[in-house]
Amino acid sequence: MITFSLVKENLLESGKRLLKVIQYGTKTADVAAAFGDDSAPLKDMIAIYANTSENGDNIIIGYLNKNQISAAGEKRIFSLKSDGSLSFAIHLKNDGTCEIGSDTDNAVRFSKLEEGFNKLRDDFNSFVNTSYNVHSHANSGAAPPSSLGTSSTANITAAKIDEIKVP
Repeated sequence: MITFSLVKENLLESGKRLLKVIQYGTKTADVAAAFGDDSAPLKDMIAIYANTSENGDNIIIGYLNKNQISAAGEKRIFSLKSDGSLSFAIHLKNDGTCEIGSDTDNAVRFSKLEEGFNKLRDDFNSFVNTSYNVHSHANSGAAPPSSLGTSSTANITAAKIDEIKVP
């Protein structure tokens, strides 16, 4: 039989998640989840509780989500603060975009950004070394500038996040 239960507490014992639930009295049940999924529900969430063929070996097979916003074909992974408010979300949208944390800014393709940055730096350095530092003013007796420009050594490699890849 499958019923709804109210989550009261979640525990980790020997690498297994157990829930204490209220369902005609307090009971405990193992939590079933997809491979690689480790999440803990908040107190008072509604769990879907099921009996198994093993007497006394009960299981939680899911939870009711009160704040669904994904459209058809989308997937959203999120965490909640202890008060139930949204903490963080990753939203795979059906338009081919992925929102990580929010939709207020864009990620960049580091390789293309670095390529453009290096070109700009090299052009600047070329200008400083071949034009600015050797130019002269007609009114000053054709003397080079009294203070020379300095080549840039700037780079953006510290901004690269190797653990996140984009197309």
